[in-house]
Parts: sequence; C-alpha cells; structure tokens
Amino acid sequence: QTCALPIFIGVSAIGLVTALTNWRVGFGLGALMMFLTGALILQRLPHHEAHAPATEHVSARIPRNGWLVVAAFFMLLGAAQTVGIVFGPWFEDNFGFSSGALVAVVVSMGFVELVGSIGSSRVVDRWGKENAVRRGTVLMFVTCVVMALGQNVTFVAVPMVVLFFLGFEFGIVCLLPVAANIVPGASGVGLGTAVGAGTFGRAVMSSIATNLYDAVGPVGPAVLGAGMAIAAGLLVTAYRNSVSGTRS
Repeated sequence: QTCALPIFIGVSAIGLVTALTNWRVGFGLGALMMFLTGALILQRLPHHEAHAPATEHVSARIPRNGWLVVAAFFMLLGAAQTVGIVFGPWFEDNFGFSSGALVAVVVSMGFVELVGSIGSSRVVDRWGKENAVRRGTVLMFVTCVVMALGQNVTFVAVPMVVLFFLGFEFGIVCLLPVAANIVPGASGVGLGTAVGAGTFGRAVMSSIATNLYDAVGPVGPAVLGAGMAIAAGLLVTAYRNSVSGTRS
C-alpha cells in the first residue's frame, strides 16, 4: 500500500503535467519528486546504528530452490514490461489516442494497482503467498490472451491492459515476502537478489518487446507477456512444492 499509493499519485501527476505541457516538464517534476523524497529520507534516518550488530554469523547463500523465486521475479517484472512499454504506441497507432487519453489510461492503471496492493494484503494470509501469486499470474495470462485476440478493438484492449496490471500488482506484492524468506536469517540477500533479477528482466524485455512490436504489432508483446506470466506462476509453484517436500 505504501508503494502503490505514491505510484498512483506520482504517475498521475507527471502524466497530467506532461499532457498539459511537454515531456521535459514531466521529467523535471519527476526529478523534483525524487529530490524531495531523498531529502525527507535523509532527514529521518537515525544518526546512530538502527539495529544491533549480528551476534552470530548467518550464511547468506541462496539455496538451490531459492533461485526459482529469483527467476519468478525476472519473469513477472519482465512480463509487466513487455506490456507496459508498448501500450502507449499501440493505443496511439491503432486507436488514435491523444496524450490526454493515455494519461487517463495511466491513471486507471495506477488506481487498479492500488486496489491490487490493498486487496492482496487482505487475502494473502488466507490464500497463502504462493497461491496468491499464482492467481495474479493467471489474471495476467488471461488478459494477455484476450488483448492479443482483441488488439484492434478499443473496448477490449484498453480494459485488458488495465486488468493486466491489477494481476501484476497482486502477484508482485505477494511475491515480495516469499523472496524475503528464501534465505533464513538473511532476508535482505534473497529480496535484494530477486529485485535485482526483476530489474534485469525489465531491462531485457524493454528491448525485446519494442522490437517485437515493430515486427508483428501488439500481438507479439502480448503473447510474450502471457508466456512469462505463466512461467512465473510455474516457478512459484515449483518453489512451493520444494519447500513442502523439504518440510515433509
């Protein structure tokens, strides 16, 4: 929730400013927000050691099954990037969307991501973290298939893109605590490695998705996003089964 709400407000504000002025002003507003955020964090950081030093050595090696979660992060964030980086030119090319219309889509995406973040926090303990991630990836898969089939139909493609990010936010919020627990006693190692893999997935898929879009249109990124979403769900399932097998 603390992540989704600022994204919703910040992205909406930058989108509106960009639509009313130009992209340079939008980037400037983003830079100003980052500066103010950094200043507030520095102001509130403790001037002494916040945590007592560890009294015993903890092995920080990621176990073999933990790499399944790391790979799931790569797939999940990569899938989000395949759709997120092309929907703007897609909607402009196929539907003639203006910058204002794209801002409205972005605001809608921010709202559903906020809803997904809040909703996941309320059901994750009842469903289980891995089950919740799988349900998010299933929604991503379904919406990708539908948007690929309805790539030229506005009232199909636009809602599917928005719902895709609802599934993504639901999945990523529930996957974060899984990553934090793959190395017992060293949550930062697992979480940091997983988030790094996700960032790498975004970078790689940015190039692949845009090239696919240029080659075959929006159906290419949609199919790729569907495959990566399902792969993320399967990897989380494999991790869950490996943990259950170890406990039994």
